[in-house]
Amino acid sequence: MNPIRLYAIGPPGSFKTRLAYTFPDVLFLDFDYGLSGLLAEGKEVTFVRPATWQECLLIKMQLCRNEEMEVNGKRLKPGTVVIDTITEMYPICGDAILSIDPKKKMNIKIGEGILTDSGHREVMDMSDFGLALTRVMTYVRDLVRDFHGHVVVNAHEELFEQAAGTVKLKQVGGGAALPGKLRARLPSLFDIYCRMLPRTSVDPVRMQSAADDQFPLKDRFGKLPAFLENPSYEKIVAHLQGG
Repeated sequence: MNPIRLYAIGPPGSFKTRLAYTFPDVLFLDFDYGLSGLLAEGKEVTFVRPATWQECLLIKMQLCRNEEMEVNGKRLKPGTVVIDTITEMYPICGDAILSIDPKKKMNIKIGEGILTDSGHREVMDMSDFGLALTRVMTYVRDLVRDFHGHVVVNAHEELFEQAAGTVKLKQVGGGAALPGKLRARLPSLFDIYCRMLPRTSVDPVRMQSAADDQFPLKDRFGKLPAFLENPSYEKIVAHLQGG
């Protein structure tokens, strides 16, 4: 079976990270600091926490070589790479663009709310958003194309009630948000684009992979059920191989 490329959206607490953890030999790119639950349970979790875009690029270069790499003092060869979440990864790319573009710093005075005391701009303009979009899309596309293992990318979305019995998605308020163009283009890179529905008093955690009138989800293989309860790597593989 070919490696799985899965893009999962859902609100915080919808088990996106736990689903990714069920994949083999996982390396988390932990931008969310969202592994505390697994660590508190005594799970062995391999992760890195890139703080700069340069660190992100270095990790991608090592992963795409498909060789052993050093992670936290250990040599290992990841079987799965997880971006958790791309929602929190995107601002790191934006910060890099603001800090290394000297031509846009010219003739701008500190104190106008545009430059910081360090000389970095604080506000992205339209061209910056386009550059960030290109860089993040290229980053994910390179992983999907060149990394020989599984690739899982998680993104924050918030479910809220629209009317009786219906739900819609929106960006999580008060934090990082993905631009609309990036949200629209990312799914094209993946075989499975799903949303995670958190546990309720009557329903278990579910993974929805079938599109409906609200969500343009997809299963390129055409073998996953519309809703998969308590999803895991093993359950996904069982459907892909036996469906």
